[in-house]
Amino acid sequence: MHLYDPHTPYRPPAPFSAKYAKDPYDGEIAYMDQELGYFFQRLEKSGKLKNTLVVIAGDHGEGLGDHGEDTHTLFIYDSTIHVPLLVHLPGETAGRNVTRTVGLVDIAPTVLDYSGLPAWKTDGRSLRPLMSGGKWPSQPLYMESLEGLEDFGWAPLYGLVDDGYKYILAPRPELYDLKTDPDETDNLVKKEPQRASSMRTQLQKIITDTTAVSSKAVAVSNEELESLQSLGYIGGGMGSAKPSASYRDPKDMVGLFEIYTQAIEELQLGDNRQAAALFEKVLARSPNNPITAYSLAVCIEPDQPERAAKLYERAIKARPDFPQPYPKLMMLWLGQGQAQKAFALGRIALQKAPDLTGDVHVLMAWALFNQNKPDADVMKYLDAARKIGPERAFAYKLQALMALKHGKTGQALKYVEEMAKVARPKYITELAQDARFKPLGEEQKFWEVVFAARHAQQQQMRGAGGGK
Repeated sequence: MHLYDPHTPYRPPAPFSAKYAKDPYDGEIAYMDQELGYFFQRLEKSGKLKNTLVVIAGDHGEGLGDHGEDTHTLFIYDSTIHVPLLVHLPGETAGRNVTRTVGLVDIAPTVLDYSGLPAWKTDGRSLRPLMSGGKWPSQPLYMESLEGLEDFGWAPLYGLVDDGYKYILAPRPELYDLKTDPDETDNLVKKEPQRASSMRTQLQKIITDTTAVSSKAVAVSNEELESLQSLGYIGGGMGSAKPSASYRDPKDMVGLFEIYTQAIEELQLGDNRQAAALFEKVLARSPNNPITAYSLAVCIEPDQPERAAKLYERAIKARPDFPQPYPKLMMLWLGQGQAQKAFALGRIALQKAPDLTGDVHVLMAWALFNQNKPDADVMKYLDAARKIGPERAFAYKLQALMALKHGKTGQALKYVEEMAKVARPKYITELAQDARFKPLGEEQKFWEVVFAARHAQQQQMRGAGGGK
């Protein structure tokens, strides 16, 4: 299970919102703890808990102001990377505290070991010997944060923990004794130059010997992509950012990063105007920042489509491998009747960035349809989109229009019904005002679909208004 309630914006549900009014982050933790309690109660009541290996881990903490970082992803201090790890072994009741330093990379080998499954080739090791009191030789733990590089063009951060010390490779390197200085406030680089040099050499060898491996691409919806991005799991690039020779140390830029984080929070809360104002501040100080240009464009697109288009172009120019701006700009151009231009951008997109959602292919199909190209050419791109992921709502809409173009109202209606299964209600209700769908106006089923969507839309509006 992945529980991500303790993420900004911190808005725990009642009664935790009242109980933890001054510390909403703690309220989110308390709410998550309650829900886990219910889960384990059910597991125990079913008799399965005693035979279940349970591993509970945090994937990161929150800075909450430490080192100037309120949330996470920018730094690699212990305030965000030192996380809890709890293991419940089947048949064991007595607990014990293991103080040795381990990594999340060790979890998968541990689970495989206890499950009797073949080990994988990973950087981690099974914790079973350590948990049973056996020998478990210490080894350095590697960490990194590429957030500053990927999204802002700042210096990447690489770190190593060994023998109770942490070394951070940055424009201004850092060395901390975690035993005596757990808050990492006393930088020992100048006081212990020999240790710092040794750990730097060790860390640089790990970086040099490590080859980045990209996992298999998985199709996701726009909503999922934006959600993952807001949580920090997907950045502006796809791992191929080229750092500048003159790195900016993230320590010097944390104030700007926090403005960006606030903007993302406002965007999540639906206040596009306030989010846009904050993104403007970030972009003024970091003009070549692709993710901020993109995010600002998303905020202002409904009211300022021309400027939004320029911002999408700016994001693409800054990072051609950043996939999100391409379909946004293509859709804008299609709406402005620039189908040929949109298709050309799609071709560039497929060369430069992964089509994570299939949207680029679908929009290229739309561009061809709008230019009255043969159906076979249009379908080639729709078929390619299907290979990436599930059929998109606007792909169904396009196929409905293709069917209507040939007078096949029955087939068009089937596509509309399929579209209604995956589209937001408002997109279905808008079909009633779309002149291109006028031939379906005589079909009772069409109006049943539209009215059902209208009802769902009204229910959503009531829910958003708190039932008023």
